[in-house]
Amino acid sequence: MEVEEPGAVTDFVAPMPCGLSAEQIERRAAEFAAEYHFVAGRDRLRDLVGSMGGRVMTVDVPHLRELDGGSLEVYGPGDFLIRLSPITGPMRDNFTIGHELGHYVLHSGEPLGSLRIRVGRWGCEPVEREANRFAAALLMPRGLFCSAASCCGNEPTKLAAQFYVSCTAAAYRLISLQMATREELGLAR
Repeated sequence: MEVEEPGAVTDFVAPMPCGLSAEQIERRAAEFAAEYHFVAGRDRLRDLVGSMGGRVMTVDVPHLRELDGGSLEVYGPGDFLIRLSPITGPMRDNFTIGHELGHYVLHSGEPLGSLRIRVGRWGCEPVEREANRFAAALLMPRGLFCSAASCCGNEPTKLAAQFYVSCTAAAYRLISLQMATREELGLAR
C-alpha cells in the first residue's frame, strides 16, 4: 500500500449519496463493526483505520485548518487518509474518524475504496447525513446505547464518557433514537 502525500495532485470524484435508509445505515455500521471485530467504547478507531490500510493525521498547517478540519481522501482499496483538525479534542476526533469511515464504507464504492473520492468538511448534505448516521451507529450502537442511557437517566455527559464521543454526539444520538427531545436536553433549534 502506498499512500500519496497530502497535497499531491489526484483526480477524485465527488461522493454520491448511497441512498440507504437510516435503518439500513445502522445495519451496515453493525455489519462493519462485526467484520472488523470493533467494540464500541472499548476499541480505538485509529487502530481500526490502521488495520484497514488507512492513515489518520492531524493537520498542523494553519491555513488548512478550516479546509481540511475533517476530511477523507480515498486513493484505492485499503488506501485512504483521514485528516483531523488541530483544534478539536480526542472525543470529537473520535466521532470525526467514525464519520470519515462512514464515507469510506458508504460512498467509496464496492469493493471499498474502488472510487477515488475526496470528502471535505463542507460536503453535500445527504452524503454528510449518511456519514453522521454511520458514525453514530458505529460508536454508539443502538442496543448498547439504549441500555446505557436507561442506566444513566439519558445523561449525555455520562454517555459521552462511556462511548468516547462528545456530549453533543451523545445528545444527538438520544434525539435520533427518540429517547429525548432537544428541549429536554437544552439544545437550541
